[in-house]
Amino acid sequence: MCGIGLIVTGVPIRGHLGPGEAEASGFSCQRSPKSAEPVGPNYEDLCNGLKRRGPDHIGGQVLHLSPPIQNLEKSESTEHPHPHPTTRNEPQTGTLIDCTSNAENPPPVATPEGDIAVDLGRCGLSESTGGARLQFVGATLQLRGDKPVQQPLLDSVGNVLVYNAPPDSARIAFSAARTLGSDLLADFVTQAVSRTLWFGRDAIGRRSLLIHKPSSEDPRLLLTSVAPERTKHEGQEAHDDAAHMSSYWDDVTCGIHSITFKSTLKDGSMKQNLTPASCLRDEQETGTVKPAEHLEGWARVHDWHDPLLKSLLAWERALVTPTEELTRYHLTGSDQESPAKRILEALCRAVKRRTESIRIPKKCKELLHSVNSRASSTLADVRNEQFSPLAVLFSGGVDSMILAAIADQFVDPDATIDLLNVSFEGDFAPDRVTAISGLSELEERFPLRRRMPGMLQNARTLWLAASGVGYVHESPSQRCQGQESETKPVQSEARVLLVGSGADEQCGGYGRHRTKFKQGGWVMLDAEMRLDFNRIWKRNLGRDDRCLSDHGKEARFPFLDEDVVAALLNLPLWDVVNMEEPAGCGEKKVLRQVARLLGLKSASSLPKRAIQFGSRIARESNRKDFGSNRAANLANAGTVVLKEFASS
Repeated sequence: MCGIGLIVTGVPIRGHLGPGEAEASGFSCQRSPKSAEPVGPNYEDLCNGLKRRGPDHIGGQVLHLSPPIQNLEKSESTEHPHPHPTTRNEPQTGTLIDCTSNAENPPPVATPEGDIAVDLGRCGLSESTGGARLQFVGATLQLRGDKPVQQPLLDSVGNVLVYNAPPDSARIAFSAARTLGSDLLADFVTQAVSRTLWFGRDAIGRRSLLIHKPSSEDPRLLLTSVAPERTKHEGQEAHDDAAHMSSYWDDVTCGIHSITFKSTLKDGSMKQNLTPASCLRDEQETGTVKPAEHLEGWARVHDWHDPLLKSLLAWERALVTPTEELTRYHLTGSDQESPAKRILEALCRAVKRRTESIRIPKKCKELLHSVNSRASSTLADVRNEQFSPLAVLFSGGVDSMILAAIADQFVDPDATIDLLNVSFEGDFAPDRVTAISGLSELEERFPLRRRMPGMLQNARTLWLAASGVGYVHESPSQRCQGQESETKPVQSEARVLLVGSGADEQCGGYGRHRTKFKQGGWVMLDAEMRLDFNRIWKRNLGRDDRCLSDHGKEARFPFLDEDVVAALLNLPLWDVVNMEEPAGCGEKKVLRQVARLLGLKSASSLPKRAIQFGSRIARESNRKDFGSNRAANLANAGTVVLKEFASS
């Protein structure tokens, strides 16, 4: 996975992706004149934004849709078009985007099927007149398997797929696109026969997908994994581009969306359900195609068909409020650890799915075995010769400790696991203290695993963590005991990051959860947790995915695995979180029990800190904006002038 992009021009979009009501009157999404510069990014900007992620391959494809072509004679080749000399239904790849390549692209082949002519033009060709142009770009970060996979995927009948998903899943989706239609989910798929563009995000929204809906300011439809900077042209006015672009993009809502392109006849009616043969000749059997006035795209949102996904999105828990009968049964149960065991089993499956398929080159495996077989090898020796397939965003808290401990079971035993910790106050920030302490506990619990504790400082928290640039203590155990330890600069080579997102939302890890419990008991606590889970895609996941991917890393979220979410919902709420217990015990109760099952006794009792507070980035931001942390608190909380109440 790495990223995708799509620009649709030359066709009005109707439905939920069309212009707002204020703009709908007299609005047209037709192409702007060539002299008019679009306010948003162009195709080159999308490509450059994806290149920042360091993909192994980036490719593009241009698809032209136009009303039927007049005087197109019926023939074998038009009834059964094969635009590429390939085995039918065998996926092929699009054009490699390489600035150093000067190879000429092959000419496009017009393949009229249904009521719209399809032109599988290659990148860089001039756009067809009177129709729509779809410009696809897909970037691939090869993290699974040894066989290179390139995007976009094409087949002989004109289907196109670009994806931000594992290659195996993408091929399955591409196969389904030819037959199933609305039952598939992939990021962008175009079906040649039905003239339909499918796009969407998974049900939880773990991957970023942004949309610019057509507007009078910019009539194009844009979809992309990144929010690229717009190229500044000579003579262009400088303005606050960041502020402007923040209102330019929206997050695509989780789910499946489609746009069906249809041609409109002169009387305004839509041509539907036409076979290729019926479009190749008019009513008098003259062998010509009737011209249509223009194309329109009709957008729809589709419901999930998977019962598991429907139940997860409803986020309904059977047991919320403990009654005397339920608690008595629970307390007399024979297996007191069964809730934690069930969650641990689900987390193990989730981490295994996200780690065991990471590609480790054979040469790296030989180096790893050679270095680790030398008993006298130092930390520097390992760093100079090893390959780290995996990193954990590591605060030393219960979430990251659990992920690091479980990952130990599924990552190659000769490989190193990088633990990335962020601090804005050196070794005195709370997250730095707990990280060093947590590392010591992991070393004691899993002595055979080599870990590289990368200590990162002074930058934007998540974005910096993904860079993996910092330093490492040669002897973290000495540093944990307050002794001086030599440090060396380091950069993590891991391209897969395990992140603990979703743990707090599902297990009551936020301070406001305790506040809601005090205000309205178990019912209000459950409602607040449901609200947090249902908005995590918009508040956190899309942004986090873009930050972490900017350095060529792929974030993976075990706590948001569907099996883990289902397992947590199947537990009574009081087994997941219990705000009647004190801080450090009641919040994320079930995860603390999981940590104890893994032998992580110290981590199981640590209080929750958000990354902005544990790393001290919040304090640094307050100092910059307000002069001090206290001044920021007063500014945000408001102040009362006491003398106004002196006489009252």
